[in-house]
Amino acid sequence: MKFKTALLPLLFISSPSFSGNPEFVAFALKQAHQQGFNGCDAAIKKVYENAGGSDIRINVTKHSDNPNQFTMTGTWGSKGDSVFSNATLFKVGSQCKYDLTSIVQSSKSCMAYSKEMSAFDYVAETGDYIWMKNSGGVNMLLHPAGTGCSATFTYDQKA
Repeated sequence: MKFKTALLPLLFISSPSFSGNPEFVAFALKQAHQQGFNGCDAAIKKVYENAGGSDIRINVTKHSDNPNQFTMTGTWGSKGDSVFSNATLFKVGSQCKYDLTSIVQSSKSCMAYSKEMSAFDYVAETGDYIWMKNSGGVNMLLHPAGTGCSATFTYDQKA
């Protein structure tokens, strides 16, 4: 499914056969700039570089207690193949770092999904969640959802 390619920055896997929609990246940049956030273009481009599908929506939230921090919440994709993403970006001097969480809903069982995601190793099971991690530091949390599986990916680019 295409949703896996939307998580490429998280998985540190490259795929020359898929590229995101440049208009979606431009839309993300425009949303940040309209809220007065500049200087984080490279990080925003990285977060949204593989966004694709038929539509994208992004909300930018200011953090009044820290003018060097903002959050971008977005969804993109098509019916049956979509991604929820939440990125908090931090300006540190001339650099911009980010924390990223993406959620994908799969119709596969969590066991089947975990086998498909071979770059991830089992860490633990806590409550209803299966924790896995890849060598690049990306966490994948799997949670059964009906007959399918909800996969949450987290990455702390600041670390």
